Amino acid sequence: MNYNNYRELGFTTLPNGLIAYYSQLQISDAQLILIIQLEAFSQRGEFFPSNEKLAANTNLSVRDVGTLIQRLIDQNLLTLEQVTDTSGKIGNRYNLRPLYNKLDEYLDQHILIKHKPNITEITDNLNNSPINQLTRRFEIEFGRYLSPIEKQELASWINIDHYSPK
Repeated sequence: MNYNNYRELGFTTLPNGLIAYYSQLQISDAQLILIIQLEAFSQRGEFFPSNEKLAANTNLSVRDVGTLIQRLIDQNLLTLEQVTDTSGKIGNRYNLRPLYNKLDEYLDQHILIKHKPNITEITDNLNNSPINQLTRRFEIEFGRYLSPIEKQELASWINIDHYSPK
């Protein structure tokens, strides 16, 4: 099977703002994976996938999916709506509009977009901590997320041993 065959499965579109700033919105990595799955199903026209379907596309258990969905609802990032289809049947639907509203608010407060003739310049006013920057570098280099113990070690290098993060 080649890439062109996989293309037939389709693509999922996500805003770069979500990818870049999900952690600032207090969204965990597992929640982001679930949001990506909800977007993928939604963009294929399935607005209320079962927890089993969501779990089958991730490394999460069905129970984990249910817990994460509830957390997203509790954080006011996801709503569950009741809808009526054209034949009068009542069903449910997940809606990520609250997440994108919160992302819009965050970007409005922290990201400055300057419009110039024929040029749009984006200035990022986000002040990432040196520990976060160093953690990202290590994760990229290692090709995996760092464990909590590894993150703690990096923090001690900067805070206790006074190493430069650069």
